[in-house]
Amino acid sequence: TLTIELTLKFNFKTDEIKKKFQGTTIKFYHSDLAKDDQFSYVGTTEPYSGYGVEYKKKFQMTYCFQKIQDIKCEIWLGTNIQVVNTTLGEIIGSKTMMVELPFFFDGTTENTSIIISGVVLKDVNKNSFVTFNLYTEFPLLPFSDYFVVISNWNDGSAPTKVWKSEEKTGKKFDFTASMVTLQDLCLGNPDQTITFEFYGIYSGKVGGVDITLNELNKAMNEKQKVDIVDSKGNINGFFHVDYSIEKISRFIDLIEYGLQISLTVAIDYTASNKLPTDPSSLHYFDTQNNNPNQYEQTIRACGGIIANYDFDQFFPVFGFGGVLPSTGETSHCFNVSLTSLAKVQGINNIIKVYKESLDKIKLDGPTYFAPLLKQAIQLIKENESKTSIYHVILIITDGTIHDFDETKNIIIKSSYLPFSVIVIGVGNEDFTAMKELDADKTELIDKNGNKAERDIIQFVKFIDYVNDPLKLAEEVLMEIPTQIEQYYRVYKRFVGIKDAEEMEEKERQKLIEEKGEALRCEDSKLGNAM
Repeated sequence: TLTIELTLKFNFKTDEIKKKFQGTTIKFYHSDLAKDDQFSYVGTTEPYSGYGVEYKKKFQMTYCFQKIQDIKCEIWLGTNIQVVNTTLGEIIGSKTMMVELPFFFDGTTENTSIIISGVVLKDVNKNSFVTFNLYTEFPLLPFSDYFVVISNWNDGSAPTKVWKSEEKTGKKFDFTASMVTLQDLCLGNPDQTITFEFYGIYSGKVGGVDITLNELNKAMNEKQKVDIVDSKGNINGFFHVDYSIEKISRFIDLIEYGLQISLTVAIDYTASNKLPTDPSSLHYFDTQNNNPNQYEQTIRACGGIIANYDFDQFFPVFGFGGVLPSTGETSHCFNVSLTSLAKVQGINNIIKVYKESLDKIKLDGPTYFAPLLKQAIQLIKENESKTSIYHVILIITDGTIHDFDETKNIIIKSSYLPFSVIVIGVGNEDFTAMKELDADKTELIDKNGNKAERDIIQFVKFIDYVNDPLKLAEEVLMEIPTQIEQYYRVYKRFVGIKDAEEMEEKERQKLIEEKGEALRCEDSKLGNAM
């Protein structure tokens, strides 16, 4: 979990208006799930003095990428109350982690606004990752399968498991424990006890050791072995240790430094959805009762969260499996706007062009993913030089993929690129093949044995969350921050906005120094000539 500290301040066009707001307070509310306006009261600012730039009172919220976290501020100017609303995602997802919200005063919103800015309260121990290499021998034990468990003593009373190795067969092993945070391991305290326990599949616990990071560091530097002792005091083996601590950027660090998440939406226009005029159709809009269909719910719930991190708010929106009015032929990748422009501005306009297209596009089929993935990946490759952009492709479909092998090959070959694919299965189709693409439990491998470099697919059935689209978004977006971290950890290509500004400043200083050196050389030559 991450804690965000929020600061509030006014922005007034004139000093006269500023004076009128002296004594004004702001009541702050938030809601983790935007249901029925169930806001929780957090606190109230001190009265506005008219002199300070911002309120001294600050408010804290726990940040969660995959949730819609609403914020409401009530501005109390005497008996007059004005309300502004935003979300934590809108604040964190903006370039500057700041939003400006106009509010009414004297019949207009042009002269008054609130600025809400966020700061991440970090713990450096959560960004420091420990890797252990344990070169282990059991000379007195039988040839068997063994594993090791590492536990912390963070609560001071009992050990808590933080890592478990795979089983290895033999009497000599190399166990590598990676990506354990310093926080989880010992709360950042190098003198706090850590427990290593070794087990045999058939013999149970064969021994262990209680030790600290400082003691491990000494053993490593002096090349000393660490004994593995059982409950009776017998030494059943030993290990030599090699460990390192690396500071790694987390998702929120990348966001702070200008990571942009670019959203692409793909919509299924195959005939299995049924005609949009049929009330049983997945494309049917119940306008009388104002009930959105499953496509709209998915776009708003999932796309609406990701959109907070897309700076320009222009989203490519593709359709597949429909007959286009301009050609009379089935297309497996077309612009839903039915123009030459793939991008649509804002989530509301995505819904608008989607609804309008249903009167013009004839549903057909079959369900092919490969053409739209190729198009989306081409756009990603065109943006490869912009290393601070990560792409999320949201595909909403009601059917089984008819080009499964080609789709799998494209995903495997492109898994080195900065993108993830979210597939939402609407309707009651059998989505077994989708689960294979998800590859949560097994690696994604093609017929030639080629493996995906990383897991980039997340599949969820809409029907599992049919009454709770916000829970759907939470489930389907849960892996995105981890996938982004993994990408930039492996490829180390991230250059964010702040990084770019620092690089530009260094280049500017370098040019100034070079010019200065050139001028000094010219002066020296002139002096020698005279």
